[in-house]
Amino acid sequence: MARGFTAAPGSNPDVERALAADLPRADIIEMSNHKNPLVRENIAARADCPLGAMSGLVHDRKVEVRGALAANPSLPHSLQLFLAQDGKDPVVVALAGNPSLAKDVRDVLVLHRSAEVRSVVLASWPQP
Repeated sequence: MARGFTAAPGSNPDVERALAADLPRADIIEMSNHKNPLVRENIAARADCPLGAMSGLVHDRKVEVRGALAANPSLPHSLQLFLAQDGKDPVVVALAGNPSLAKDVRDVLVLHRSAEVRSVVLASWPQP
């Protein structure tokens, strides 16, 4: 493959396999370390992604992978707190839009330096 080019999204069967509803837990864990970032992104978005896999994906070098993880409603509180400190706004915006965002994390994000993050948090704030 030429330098600077990546494979087409549908060219790797593991990308689709990572979305399979019946994917065994052991395969999910293995695929969380896949070399293809689209596979890791699909794994990060899974509601059944194990904590161990999430703990690794939270450090992924690709913003898209961390963003998919941040938007995952199954994301535990400790990893929500960790991603709230992410240096990339798309990750924090995804976290701010997470329907399972913990109140204390929301309270941190409402003071975020990015206006986009603050507006997403305020838009999802429960109205009395």
